[in-house]
Amino acid sequence: MSDERRPSTRESRREASAIRSEELRRALDDAAKRKPSRLGELLARHSGLPGPKPNLALAQAVAEDLATRPPREALLVLAPLADDDAAPDTAHVFLPMVAAWGYVALHGQAESWRRLATLGADERAPVRLSTGHALASFAARTPQGGDRLVGAMAAWLGDDGFPVEDRDVRWGALATALDAIAERGALTTVSDRARLLELVSRWITELADAPRAAERSDARRRSLASISVAAALFAKDVHGVADGVAWLEAECARARHPDLRRAFEGSLERLAKRGASERVEVLTRLKGALESSAKPPRDPTLERKGTRRRGQG
Repeated sequence: MSDERRPSTRESRREASAIRSEELRRALDDAAKRKPSRLGELLARHSGLPGPKPNLALAQAVAEDLATRPPREALLVLAPLADDDAAPDTAHVFLPMVAAWGYVALHGQAESWRRLATLGADERAPVRLSTGHALASFAARTPQGGDRLVGAMAAWLGDDGFPVEDRDVRWGALATALDAIAERGALTTVSDRARLLELVSRWITELADAPRAAERSDARRRSLASISVAAALFAKDVHGVADGVAWLEAECARARHPDLRRAFEGSLERLAKRGASERVEVLTRLKGALESSAKPPRDPTLERKGTRRRGQG
């Protein structure tokens, strides 16, 4: 046996850590042991916030460090960061942004996906955007990352695992996840594209069938915007057994709600801007499907004598 001293677990972790600040590593160690820690203060100080360029490299480094720790310790560190309710225009909003990257690094833990749903639906734009960036990076760079993200969407919708009961949180999380999949490179890692299309169809049905009061929901508005962008991507890039054009044609044909129709009109506009001549026939099919689902114009001969239309004096 060699006489060389074996490095301690702590020393090995230090060598593997992407964090070069001894002070920050010590704060992470303290937080993992439930000791008083300066972690939040240090992260806020080096966040680059408030400002246009948050220090996402630091968020990634913290996530990489946490991935080397036992999951129980890492989750103890992340929980108070995720729960921080700082205003979006302050440096401390960086804490839940870091938490998003940390939970993505711990993607093997069910608790991580529950937390990512909440962070993806956060009312603070910096937190949502950071969660989306973390998920897009995960989907594009991790083996089967896209399929894992689609699996999380299925679970949030209630297939298994950790259904999200709150409607606005569910819709907000799905919007952030779909935005991540629509990022360049992320869709290529989704092998079960038929499942992705089926999940988005179920989500569309939820949006269409929701009570009228839900139309004021910001999560619903973001959902429609995400679906509009993704639908154009599906029609362009999803081929084979899962046919993105056929899927979008079917969704256009059943789109009765005016908000859904506007979302799909946006999808067709995006496809048209790409301008390939071979897509003229496809666009004609899709426009015909959307027109077929429009409500027929009111027949003025059916109006009772003496009645006035809404808005007329």
